[in-house]
Amino acid sequence: MEERNDILHHSEEVHDIIGQSPPSILYGANILIGLIVFGILTGASFIKYPDIVSGTVTITTLEPPVKLVARSAGKITDLYVKDGEPVSKEQIIAVIDNPAKTSDVLLLKAVVNALSGSVDLKKTTRSLYLPENLIVGDIQPNYAYLSESLANYKFFVANNYFAHKLENLRAQKDKFSKITNNIQVKEKYLADQQKLEAWRDSVNYVLLKTKVISLSEYNTIKKTFLNQSISKTDNTSSLLQNQEQQVAVESNASDLRQQYNTGNKEVIINLKDAISRVRGQIAAWQRQYVLESSERGTLTYFWIRNTGQTVNAGDPVFMIVPERAQYQAIVKLPLFKAGKIRPGQEVLLKLQEYPFEEFGALKATVKKISNVTMDNFYAVELELKDGFVTTRRKKIDPRTLSSGVAEFKTSDQSVLQRIFNVLYGKVGSK
Repeated sequence: MEERNDILHHSEEVHDIIGQSPPSILYGANILIGLIVFGILTGASFIKYPDIVSGTVTITTLEPPVKLVARSAGKITDLYVKDGEPVSKEQIIAVIDNPAKTSDVLLLKAVVNALSGSVDLKKTTRSLYLPENLIVGDIQPNYAYLSESLANYKFFVANNYFAHKLENLRAQKDKFSKITNNIQVKEKYLADQQKLEAWRDSVNYVLLKTKVISLSEYNTIKKTFLNQSISKTDNTSSLLQNQEQQVAVESNASDLRQQYNTGNKEVIINLKDAISRVRGQIAAWQRQYVLESSERGTLTYFWIRNTGQTVNAGDPVFMIVPERAQYQAIVKLPLFKAGKIRPGQEVLLKLQEYPFEEFGALKATVKKISNVTMDNFYAVELELKDGFVTTRRKKIDPRTLSSGVAEFKTSDQSVLQRIFNVLYGKVGSK
């Protein structure tokens, strides 16, 4: 019994020894824990990384691509431009089946354009040839009208009737003008001669009164004076008659010119009316059956690949990407963390068409941020840094519309600062 009590007594002493840590071990452990915590805090203060704010990006051209839509149903009979080739404005790309022959309509259009743009219609029609028997579909009646009007105009211009008549009248006018001049000269001479005879008559009369000459002699001399007066009167009458004939010739010439102008105006009006009608019907034919580019750019086939394929009215057939297209990147940025986005920040664009793991991402910078939201999104305008060259130095083909994810790189923050921000936010919210 005593032995058991002794064991218990010693066990309590052993327990006291074991239950108390030596001061040196406790001090070393505290230092070790402090160093670990200090190392963690130091590392947390040096380890920095940025926040990533994501949004949906859309890359489009500033000038949207032009879609060419079929306005009538039928088969594609002609394809003039290949996929990917450049096109100019108003260039014909394809034609849908119709009653007209495309080459004939285009030839007729060239003739009409030459006529309508002419500043000298007479000179233009002299060298212009409008073929017969063109197959132009619904334009056929007005094509016949144009052909007839053009032929009438050419005949009127080539016919020398009015020109000959005017030339004859001009010759008569010149003849009468010369006769008038001669009569006027003779009139002057006769007037001088009459004055002289009048003076001689007055002298002879004095001689008669003084009986130097007899009455019979005086009458003989007087007769000469009277004959001279009659000659002058006849000459004046001839002058008046010639002037009347000259006026009549001028009147006939004026009437003839009026007839010519009336006839010329009539054939020109008919020709211009025919030109206008044909131009209108050609334009209607082009709108209905011809697919042509409205802008300069690059042609992209949409659904049609070969001639003989059928299209329906309203079907998109081709697309034209404008020449030297400029691209813009717009991001729909959600409200969460949007306040951390600033102009000049870097952005990585990961496009759906080009997997990030294979192609990399496009680099961009923030250019402008909208001041207001729409449907809880900000609009952020970006500027591509290296164009369409990715972070993996791969050149990707720009598309008229591309979408993907935009990752905004915000300012770096340390782990320690983030912990303090979280703690401060929780404390501040209480």
